[in-house]
Amino acid sequence: MVAERADLLIFGGTLVTVSELGIVKNGALAIRGNRIVDVGPKNEVKERYRAEREIDASGKIIMPGLIDGHMHNAQIMLRGGFSDEIANLPPIWMNFLIPYEKYLSRDQIKKASLLSSLNMIKSGTTCFVEAGGPKPDAIAEASLKSGIRAVITRSTIDIDPRIPMYEETDEIVRDYERLIRDWHGAGDGRLKVWVSMREVMLNSIELYEKLFGLANDYNTGVTMHLAEDRTEVDFCLKEFGKRPVELMYEKGFLNEKVLASHMVFVNDREAKILERARANICWCPYVDAYVMGPSRVNDLLARGVNVIFGSDGGAWDNLDLFEQARHGRVSSKIISNSLYHDKTGLTSSDAIKMLTSYGGKALGEPIGELKRGYKADVLILEIDSNLVPSYDLEYVLVNMASSRNVNTVIIDGKVVMEDKRVITLDEEEVIREGEELASELEDKIRELRDSLLKPR
Repeated sequence: MVAERADLLIFGGTLVTVSELGIVKNGALAIRGNRIVDVGPKNEVKERYRAEREIDASGKIIMPGLIDGHMHNAQIMLRGGFSDEIANLPPIWMNFLIPYEKYLSRDQIKKASLLSSLNMIKSGTTCFVEAGGPKPDAIAEASLKSGIRAVITRSTIDIDPRIPMYEETDEIVRDYERLIRDWHGAGDGRLKVWVSMREVMLNSIELYEKLFGLANDYNTGVTMHLAEDRTEVDFCLKEFGKRPVELMYEKGFLNEKVLASHMVFVNDREAKILERARANICWCPYVDAYVMGPSRVNDLLARGVNVIFGSDGGAWDNLDLFEQARHGRVSSKIISNSLYHDKTGLTSSDAIKMLTSYGGKALGEPIGELKRGYKADVLILEIDSNLVPSYDLEYVLVNMASSRNVNTVIIDGKVVMEDKRVITLDEEEVIREGEELASELEDKIRELRDSLLKPR
């Protein structure tokens, strides 16, 4: 038997494939270009393939890269920048986050995005969806440089000229067309451009209609903030006589190409709508529990709704999605136990899929599984004392693993981090520029914070 050629062969570790292959001990996978061409037991794969480069992962875990379904790159510079008092002033995005984003220059956003990329890669995130920030070209440039897989979007606010970052409806649509022409498919297909609806309180129905039309024309996806705040529910009931999910469905803005984020304020009727619409949901467990409210993720998953994890950016928590999964497991158990005396909550099996394969489904991309023909976004994890023993490996990964275990990261078939060192970026330079940027922004952040805390 003549062995076929591969570019990279990873062997010897335990494969967590998140596919029908399940867990394969002493496994291997072969990568050619940006695709996985074989996966299975080590002796079989090594017999079928010879590679230019081999990585011996003996004693380690090999799994798909993690997918962050909702993150704001620029907001990483707000770490520690607002207090609990500000977080409790709804809506936080109107009072603090949008004025902050309005202030940033393109260069500042690129530096913040590089810091976000560094954080994500080092914690095992290989793909993210930008939730709709300012100056998207800077985010795209940073993503291209770091080697991460990215869905690029831009901010969209057309409802009221008094709101920072307001733009005319047609201006937003024209710039989205330009953004798609400039960046969709860049980086050998690593970068995609989706349209983003910032918020029903900030976007006109006309803008929804035009951007959904644009997404259909270019066969791309849509992401939106939805049902994240009580004020949003009250606004929709007052202006349209419908709750947010009902309104989106009635207008034709919920389908399988939509990724709707947060989805905290969802009633039984809306849960049934989401089931019918086959829309994808991104749940950000930490920030949703901290600022917004409990999620009915257990019910949505039981209905067959595709739910994935997101971090909501680096302002609230770190960008370690393993920790988001843990937050999700705990909060779902608290909700199900306190409301229904049911301790099941979110299972480890669902949680590992929400980190990986469900994300691939939401993005319409062959990622999130170690499977022939899928794109080669792969992690190699070190086994430390926290992962021993591991009778149920999926349970242990969801409940005990973290960024400290991530040793090697491969994105689109290319090694971007090896032995905990990011190859595509100068780590010291990114951190130094992040510290300098924090000094530049400190006065502005303090000004925004103090203005909100003044007695009115």
